[in-house]
Amino acid sequence: MERVPTGISGFDQLIEGGFPRGNLIILSGPPGSGKTIFRFQFLYEGVRRGENVMFVTFLEDKNSFYSNFRHLGFNLEELEKTHRFHLMSLLTTMEGAYPNR
Repeated sequence: MERVPTGISGFDQLIEGGFPRGNLIILSGPPGSGKTIFRFQFLYEGVRRGENVMFVTFLEDKNSFYSNFRHLGFNLEELEKTHRFHLMSLLTTMEGAYPNR
C-alpha cells in the first residue's frame, strides 16, 4: 500500500510511513487540540513534495489565517506563489442565519 508522509516528526513512524494514499482521513478533537496545525502541516508537506493542495476554513478570513500561521513560522504568501497552495475561506456566521427567531 502506498503511503503519503505527513511531515510530522515521529508521527509517520507510528502509522507505518504515512497515511494510505487515496484514503479519507478525519481529524477529531476539542478546540485547541491542534487539528488545524496538524492538517496544515500535512498539506505543507504535500506542497514541499510537489502536490497541489487546498486548505478550506470556515472560521477565519484569509488575512487572519495567514497572520496566525506567520506566528508559527510559515510564510503562506510565499507558499501561495508556488501555485500549489490554495486557501478557500468560507467564513460563516450564525448572525442572521435564522431570521424567524
